Amino acid sequence: MNSSGNNSSSSSSGSLISFDRYSLSSYVFIPTILLNLAFVIFVLAKSSLRIQSNVILCSSCIASLLFGFIIISSAVASQLTLKPLRIILLTCAFGHPTELTCAGIFNAHIAVISLERFYSVVYPFKYQRYATKRNTFIALILTWSIPICFIYILMVVTSVRQAGHCYGWLTIRELFVVFNYILVPTVLFLPSTITFVTYSIILCKIYTIQRKTWSERCNLTISQPSSTYQLMLQHRKALFQMFLVIGIYAIAFYPFFICYIALLSTRSIAFLIPTYITYLFSIIYLGLHPVLVVYFTTSIKDEVKKCWKNGLENCFITKRKSHFTSASQVIIISHPINSAPEEKNMTILPEYLQLDSR
Repeated sequence: MNSSGNNSSSSSSGSLISFDRYSLSSYVFIPTILLNLAFVIFVLAKSSLRIQSNVILCSSCIASLLFGFIIISSAVASQLTLKPLRIILLTCAFGHPTELTCAGIFNAHIAVISLERFYSVVYPFKYQRYATKRNTFIALILTWSIPICFIYILMVVTSVRQAGHCYGWLTIRELFVVFNYILVPTVLFLPSTITFVTYSIILCKIYTIQRKTWSERCNLTISQPSSTYQLMLQHRKALFQMFLVIGIYAIAFYPFFICYIALLSTRSIAFLIPTYITYLFSIIYLGLHPVLVVYFTTSIKDEVKKCWKNGLENCFITKRKSHFTSASQVIIISHPINSAPEEKNMTILPEYLQLDSR
């Protein structure tokens, strides 16, 4: 029994050694970095897309790029041979507080995007008045500074003051509980909650406006307006958008949270690999984010379609030109019009001149 237990523990430790979280995360993050970088460049390259709402979207993609930089830096630091330097980098510079801070910045952007769309639909006149460059800049400053202050500075500074080093929150029980049971659930559940609440209020507002418009048109109390189910069918696109955004987010982050809490509660090594795997799935969402933004933002979606159409037309025209050029070259080679000009001129001369030339 003891030997089998030792064999199982040794095999599990061997599998943990082979499972390098930092390297796998960096490989997974490569397409995420490319997609977010392409989105930022595309929006900045189009003057028609440089509006306040798209600035927030670009800032969210920059937050994803920052997360990718932290992940890749962690992978590089994990390969260092100097153990003290590796420990300092992986616990202080690129440790769990830094990763959670980057995740908090990104998820704060998702919450701000939902709130921005909420105000643009529910309060359109106030939105036009307050959606200025100054207010957008203030909103972005708060979006970046709040996670940094309440996650990274809180954990690192408190750890240094109480334990003398930046990873003291691992040994101080109060900080450990605050980090894992308060900050992590807040960062993971706040965006989906705000998205659900804002989209629900938007749908209720649309439902109320339609009922009011129907009553003003009919001016009758006998007939009944459309049922809730019929109105839901009429606005199924908005419902589909809400459930798709929340569903993809839940699939990406909630399994990681369940495995992470199970790992903390049980201290069982059996939950370590599932936690790492679900962590990889959660960071994939940062690559899906610009795709979802393009799909649900009409102005950006139209510009992407236009560029795609122009690119296909240019490729088609280039192929036609190359095909026409090759075909004309074949015709010229097979029919040498300009070949042997002297003989052609001799045949055109009159007979008496041809005799003289002989």
